[in-house]
Amino acid sequence: MKLFKTIIWILVLFLIETVFSGIIGIRGTAPDLLIAFAAACGAREKRLATAAYVILVCGILTGSMTGKSFPISVLAAAFAGISAFVWQSKAKFIPVWIKNAVIMIITVSFAGAAEYFAARGFSDASGLLTEAVPYAAYTVSVSLAIYPAVKRFIFGERCKTMLRLV
Repeated sequence: MKLFKTIIWILVLFLIETVFSGIIGIRGTAPDLLIAFAAACGAREKRLATAAYVILVCGILTGSMTGKSFPISVLAAAFAGISAFVWQSKAKFIPVWIKNAVIMIITVSFAGAAEYFAARGFSDASGLLTEAVPYAAYTVSVSLAIYPAVKRFIFGERCKTMLRLV
């Protein structure tokens, strides 16, 4: 059942990212939903082999989209997912969503800069802040929304703490 849910999530996120990128985009920048999903699955999955398959599929689908640099997209998804998988057992005192946000900031910042320089060349660095920074900020904010949904709907984990109003 978890495999079926994962495939459905990947297909839905891929369709949202490809079909509705003009609608969900802000200032011409659309988030990488599949990289955020790869990091979220890497953070929750217990087996490396299962996480690696999800990460590989997300990376290939992200790289196959128009306008993306294929190797950079695959490496960004691989870095995000594997880093989240490795960090899930390290520093247990830090909440997973914070670790996921830090991983996403590092990953999408470097991936955004690499994609920008691959498309424009190193001679034109003036637009880096106007294109790579919004991409990174938007993808990080989306990853903070995707992680709880993945945790709840794929892995069936409910929130352990409840806000109590007295």
